[in-house]
Amino acid sequence: MRPNFAGLDRKIIPVLLGFLVLQVCGFAQDLPTGKPESVGLSAERLERIGTSVQRDIDDKRIAGAVTLVIRHGHIAWFKSQGMMDREAAKPMRPTRCSASAP
Repeated sequence: MRPNFAGLDRKIIPVLLGFLVLQVCGFAQDLPTGKPESVGLSAERLERIGTSVQRDIDDKRIAGAVTLVIRHGHIAWFKSQGMMDREAAKPMRPTRCSASAP
């Protein structure tokens, strides 16, 4: 039997996603970075993530994104693309994620 989310207030979903992002960011702050190959990943294949995200930005499906891939306790891919705020022309911050306000 599948759970019924029809009655779930749609405003709670962004809150839950935000909480999840903050938890991942807090965890990722203490992780060392490494080359993708050092953790068994292909840099070329990881670049596909950036290409796909950029396509969505160009098609105006999203304003921007920060992507993070962690493997074996090392950050293998971390990239920010696009804008935090299109109207204000505020670029996505390329720094490591933080739970504190700017």
